[in-house]
This record gives sequence, C-alpha cells and structure tokens, in this order.
Amino acid sequence: MYPFVLTVLGLGLASLGQIILSSRENERVAIILFGSAVVLVVMAFRHLPVDEVGGTQRSRASWDWRGLRSLLVASLPAWVGGWLLAVRWDLLFTGAALYALGISSALLVCARGEGWRLPRPRIKERWLELTLVGLVLAVGLFLRIYRLDYYPPPGGISWNDEAQIGKDAYGVLHHGYRPWQFPVSVYSTALAFLALGPTVLALRLPFVVMGFLTLVVFYLLARELFRFPVALAATFLFAVSRWHIAFSRLVLPSTPAMLLEVSTFYLVLRGRRTSGMANYILAGLTMGLGLYSHASFRIVPVLVVVLLAGEALSWWRARKMPARQFLGPLRRLVAPWLVFLTSAVVFTLPLFSVVLREPNVAFGERFTSVMPALFEPAGAVQQDGLMERAQRLLGFFNYQGESWGAVNLPDWPMLDPVTGVLVALGFCCCLLYFWRNRHLFYLSWFLITLIGGGLLTVDLRSHRFAGVMPVLFIFAGVFIDGAMKTFQMAFGRGRQRYLALLLIPMLALAGWINYRVFYDRQIHADSVRVEFAGEVSAVANYIATLGEGHYFYLFANYPYYSPGMDFAWMAKEAPGERGIDVLDVLPSRRDRVGEDLVYIFVTPYNVEALAEVVRYFYPEARIETFQGEPDRYTFVAAHVGAEEAGESQGLVGSYYSGNSTEAEPEVVRQEGQLSFDWTVEKPPLPFPFSAEWKGTLYAAEAGSYVLEMEPPGLCRMEVDESELEEKEGIRLVKGWHKLRVTCLGMEHVGSLRLVWTAPGRQRQAVAADFLSPKQEANGALVTVFRGPDGAGEPVDQSIQPILSLLRMPTAWQSAFVPELEGEPYSLECSGQLRVEDEGSYRFHVVPWNGSATLWVDGAEVAAVGGKGTGGGGDEVELGPGWHDLLLRYSYHGGEFSGVDVLWTPPGGEAQTIPPGLLRPVGQLVTRPARQTP
Repeated sequence: MYPFVLTVLGLGLASLGQIILSSRENERVAIILFGSAVVLVVMAFRHLPVDEVGGTQRSRASWDWRGLRSLLVASLPAWVGGWLLAVRWDLLFTGAALYALGISSALLVCARGEGWRLPRPRIKERWLELTLVGLVLAVGLFLRIYRLDYYPPPGGISWNDEAQIGKDAYGVLHHGYRPWQFPVSVYSTALAFLALGPTVLALRLPFVVMGFLTLVVFYLLARELFRFPVALAATFLFAVSRWHIAFSRLVLPSTPAMLLEVSTFYLVLRGRRTSGMANYILAGLTMGLGLYSHASFRIVPVLVVVLLAGEALSWWRARKMPARQFLGPLRRLVAPWLVFLTSAVVFTLPLFSVVLREPNVAFGERFTSVMPALFEPAGAVQQDGLMERAQRLLGFFNYQGESWGAVNLPDWPMLDPVTGVLVALGFCCCLLYFWRNRHLFYLSWFLITLIGGGLLTVDLRSHRFAGVMPVLFIFAGVFIDGAMKTFQMAFGRGRQRYLALLLIPMLALAGWINYRVFYDRQIHADSVRVEFAGEVSAVANYIATLGEGHYFYLFANYPYYSPGMDFAWMAKEAPGERGIDVLDVLPSRRDRVGEDLVYIFVTPYNVEALAEVVRYFYPEARIETFQGEPDRYTFVAAHVGAEEAGESQGLVGSYYSGNSTEAEPEVVRQEGQLSFDWTVEKPPLPFPFSAEWKGTLYAAEAGSYVLEMEPPGLCRMEVDESELEEKEGIRLVKGWHKLRVTCLGMEHVGSLRLVWTAPGRQRQAVAADFLSPKQEANGALVTVFRGPDGAGEPVDQSIQPILSLLRMPTAWQSAFVPELEGEPYSLECSGQLRVEDEGSYRFHVVPWNGSATLWVDGAEVAAVGGKGTGGGGDEVELGPGWHDLLLRYSYHGGEFSGVDVLWTPPGGEAQTIPPGLLRPVGQLVTRPARQTP
C-alpha cells in the first residue's frame, strides 16, 4: 500500500510546487516541494517490476543471411548510382536511374523475403483500443486545424524560413527547381500549391498534416514502450499540447524532422521486437530522409547508436548460456542492424554526393546551427553565456519558455501545469533509475538534443531542439506507468481500472488548460499576432491582390522582382524593381503599354514625404497608407494610372507660323521625343514655321554630356537658362534640368532631332523617358563629401526633390553613393524656398546619427547633433518670395544615416517642404576648360 501512498503524496507535492512556480513567487519553496516529491516517488518506484519492452512480447520471426545477401545484391545498382552522382555529375540521369532501380529492387526483395513484414499497428483486433486511440487522434487533429483560417493570421509569415519553403515549392512547379535540402517540406508544399494554389494557407497545410501524423507514429512508438493505457495517456498529452499545436501551424523544417525522428525510433524498436526486416529498411529510409532536413536531425544517428547499444546490452544480460553458444543468437541480433545500416547508407548516398560537390552549402549555417561546438566551434556560444543559457533551459518547460511569440505566449512555460508535473517526475525517475528498461535512451534523447540544439547554439530558439518534444511525453508515460504499477501492488490487478478515476480528470484538466490558453489567449494576444505582421509579407500580399497590369517600384530592403527571392512567390512574382534613389524612377522611364505604376515606400524611408514626391510628378496619383502593429511598419502605395504615366514623358512643343516665336502659338502639343521625320509625317504647320520645345531633361548621373541638334546650326538650346554652343561639352549634376530648344524660320526641313552623348551611353537620340513636360526643375542641390564635416573631397552631386529623402539604413546605401556605404560622410544642400504668405515659419531638423545645421537667408535656425534621431529648430519671420536655404549634415556612424527637414507654415502643421516650393542654386551646369570636338 505504501508505494501508492508515496506516489500520490509525491504527485500532490509536485502539483503544489508547480502552482507556486507558475505564480513567479517563492521559487525556492517550489523547488523544495519538487525535490520532496521526487524523493517520495523514487522511494515508491524502488521495488517496481521491470518490463523489458513495456509489457510486450517478442515474436519468433526467423531471419537468415540469405535475405541479407539478397538485399545487398538487389541494392547494388543504388550503390553504383550513388557513386556516379558523387564523381560524374555529367552522368546525372544515368546515376539517378541506377539509384532508383536499386531502391526498387531492394524493396521488392524486402517484400518477398522471409521475415520481412511491414509495420502493422498492434491494435488491429482490439476494438476498444482502436476506438479510444481514434478519439484521441481526432482530438489532436481538431486542435491543429480549428481556426486555422484565423491563426496564424491569414497571409502572415513569421520569419524567412516559411517564405523560403514556399519559394522552393513554387520554384519546383514554375522554375524547374529540384532542391535537395528539406525534400519532405518542399515537395509536400509543392503538391499543396499544385492542388490549392500558391497561398499561405496551402503553405501551412502540409505541416499541419505532418504534425498530426507525428501523433499517430508517436502512439505506435509509445505502444512499443508501454501498456495500452499508458501509451494512450501519453499520446493524449501530446495531442493537446499547445506547444505542438502552435508548432504544427508553422512552416518549419523541424516539423517533418520530428515526424521522421519518431518514425525512425518506432521502426527500430518494432524491428527489434518482431524481427521483421522491413522495419529496418524503412527505418533507414526515414533516417536518410531526415538527414536531408533540419540541422537538428543530425543528432538522430547518435541516438540510434545509443538505442542499439542499449538493446545489445539488454540482450546480453538476458542470455543465460555459455559463450560458445552465443554465435547463432548473436547473428540474429547483428543481421538486422546491418540491414538498417545498409538501408540508411543507400538512402543518403545522394546527400554524400552533394556534400562532396557543394561543401559550403552542405556544411553551411543550417548544418552548424545545431551543436556548433562540434561542427563550427567559432559559432558556439561563449563560456560566459553558458550558465545563463543553462538556467533558462532548466526552467524552459515548467517556468519560463520560448520568448518567440510565434509559438508561445512570451515567457510562459511550454508545458501546461499537469503535463509539466508528470514530465518532471518521470524525468527524475529515469535519471535516478537510468539502468532500467530504456531509461538511458530516453535521457540521451532528451539531453543530447537539448544541449546540442539549445545550450550550445548562438541564440535560444526552440525549433532547433524541437526533437526533444516527443520524449517529454514519454517521460510523462514513465511516471504514469509507475503510478499504475504502485496502484496494482496496493489493490490488485483486477481493480486497476479504478485508477482511471484519478487519471482521466488529470488528462481532462490538461486538455482544458491547453485549449483555453491557446484559443482564448494565445491566438489573440498582440505579442503573438505581431510576429506575423511584418511588412515583408504585408507588402507581398498587397502586391498580389493588385493582379496583372501593374509595374511596381519598391523602396525597401528586399526585392520581389526576380524568381528565387524568398517572398517573390507571395507577390506572384509581379514585374517591378527595387528602388534606392527616387530620382531614378520618378517619373518612370519604362516603355509602358497600358500598365499602371505603383510606387511602394516602406519605413524607415520617409514614406509620407516620398508619396508627396510621387504626387508632384503625378498630380492624379492615388495614395494609400497601410500600418501594421504600433512601431512595426508603415508603407505607402502610390497608384499612377497608365494614361497619366504616359503623359509624364516628353516635351511641350509650341509651333508658330513664320520666322518668330513672339506671337501666340498656333499649335501646342506634347511631343514624346524631340525627333521628327517630316518626309514621312506631316509637319504641324506649313513651312516656314518656328517652334519652341520646353520641359526638363534628366541626367542619370553627374558627368559630362554633349547635346546636339540635327541638322546642326538650325536651333539653339538652353539648359538651366544657360545657352549652349554647337557640340559644346558640359557637366551636369544628377537630376532634372530645365531644357529649352528654339528653332526659327524652318523651311523644307526633312528631319529634326535632339541627340546627346551621356556618361556610359553612345551618341543617340534623347529618349522620351529622359524628358518631362514639367517646366521647372524643383528641388535642392545636394553635394556629398567623403568624411565628416565636409572635410573630404566631393564625390557626388544631385538635385533632390525634397530635403527628407536622405534617411535610410547605411547598409542599403549611404547617401545614394554606394562607394560610401558604411563610411562617415557629409553633405550640403543648397537651394531657395518660395514663401507665399508672410508670417512666422518654424523649421525642425532631425539628423540621424550625426549633426546638422540649417541656415535661412544666412541666419542659423537649427543646429542639432548627437546619436539617435533627436531634432530641433526655431521660428523665422519670412515674407513672400524666394529665400536662401543651406543645410549641412555630417554622418558619424550608426545603423541609419540621413536628415529630415520639416517646416510648419503659419496656422499649419509640421510637414515636409513640398518639391514645388524648392529650386536649386549653384553650379548646375559647368563648362570645361575646352570644347568637346
């Protein structure tokens, strides 16, 4: 009687300790209670009977060496094919064909040979067990698919691993990808995409299914280890675990890795019990597939060795015969292991060929993320962080769990209180009685996985040691099994069913707690949902909703516009490009045939200011603003219709009869290009006539330009109100420049065109996409200097539309000059500001990781400096007209660089100075010392 009493007391003390521990108060009292509970339970379990294989009996299926030889011969083509894959990549098709032939023939031998029985669940003729297991699995399936359309949030991606699996699956269907990494994840997702389309829901469904299949295989594994009630209880706890429910809804390669891990252990154990060789063949298959998957699976072969060693030790201790009689039984023991080893090697041969051919990929970050102390010592966590990491892992399951909101309420324990108590007690029993049953294997599974994937990694992420999850519920099964045995010792085997009166309420409580926490709190918590509310997937989904007929300009740190980008498939690989400098794409310089333009600006770009720049070039643009969770992101989308986009190119031509342009023009029209052939097309007026074309010309980069008219001598040209001589070479800063071309008294002119020689371009006609009908070149002249405080040489000049375009992460591009990326630099912005109403104007300057000074009409109105984004400024009385502006900024180092200039007009709000109120001053057009011939 007393073992059962001690067990109940121990369970009560541990439960009380867990309640105190969950309250985050008196942790020492909780630890004392847990320790006392462990002592009581260990004393209660001291005299329990030892079951060799969880109460099951081994069959007497026979096996001989003939079957092993047949397997080796049948698999020979696979060995040859694997060798060809490794050394003769040019014979890829031949190697793959031989490999497939060898695998098929080996499986055929497996199916026909004696003792090669496929795994069959042991519940075939036990309808009660079948019914109860079905109910438990149905609960597990329900909890994994219920409200899947709500959580994870539709369209939300938690991090890049999910997008990368989608990218590879999309590539399999549309770009001929044949990835070797994560085959189970990628190709199952490709099938889902094929059936349901490339959506985030279709991306998640295969992993939900694999999470459910893990429960099925886990029950079969537990049934190899425990009696039916214990296996059923352990599976139920696994089925209702909110940790695994959340985990199954994420697209992580560790989900199929867990399924393959549990399958490998089950097949090895079942093969050990039944001597059916097909179990070992399939175990080699599951382990081989797992080695292609998540890096954490590299631990599984070590655990299999531990399991087989434990089985050999148990076998040795169980044999009671002279050493000379061991040979026959030993042969039966070793032969299946050779089959398993052969199968595992054959199924991993293609992986070996990849390792030989692409070692950097095979041994890259994904491989070394688990146990970097072994695979990449330089990436292992430093010694001073080991103790803190170890303390966190000790309380990971019962005290303070995963901080990543995608799988957990931050800082909540990963296990519910009921399961946590059962797991803790079961773990301690295994630790103190490690020589019993397979306790050493359970401990190795737990500790090796936890240390390799948690303790020795650079950052603590539970998906790296997710393989530890199934063994937690085996620990719970160890305690439940011991409790049932103490009850049986106290009350007899016939009354054992009454223990269900205690066990069923505990299991129901665990299920109720997990359900309420997950569905009433976790899936609604802002800290959890925000993990799926990143701007990357939000922008991708937005692009996908717009459909065809759009071209996208995206200002962000990620492109969507070339096949193979992580999130491109979510955006349906929409046509577009990533922008850095708004001058390069505003207005657009694409040849469009009825397509709309969409400009998307994502923080930390100044999204509102950039949207106003779009409106400056496209007055009819439709602006939409999208905001995520507070302080997460904001992006702005500016839609430009195809008709307005087409009207943004070219020059405005005014045509006059006679030899003068002083009268009113008789014809005014927009010309796409200043290029005419009047021998083919009709001239706008009868000869003789005069014409004047006005607009702006875009210089794509600072440098030397030569502008000419053909035929020469017929017209005169002005750039920024500076008249040019024939074939004169000039230097232009990057940006838009006023252009005026005047031709007087043209008679019988066959053709006329404006040509140029620009940096990096041969002599050619000026295309329409470098011309704009705007009559003014608005903005400020920005000069960039190498080094801080304007002390270095100038390296770039441009005319920027506003004074708030310069803010961006230095890792993307530093002040629009790639050569200065990450280096200290400085810049000077000079221009004039047009004021319409007299009054008091407040200026506010915000430098990013540097200092800035602003002068208005020569008077200093702001001088701000320091780390971060602190700003400042003052008010100035201004009258109508143009006023000089001078801004100097110096970047001193940090994640972001740039400067914002805001102003507050009288009675208005703080805003970016509109482009139309700025004009550049300074040397916009520079003539060299000599003429270009």
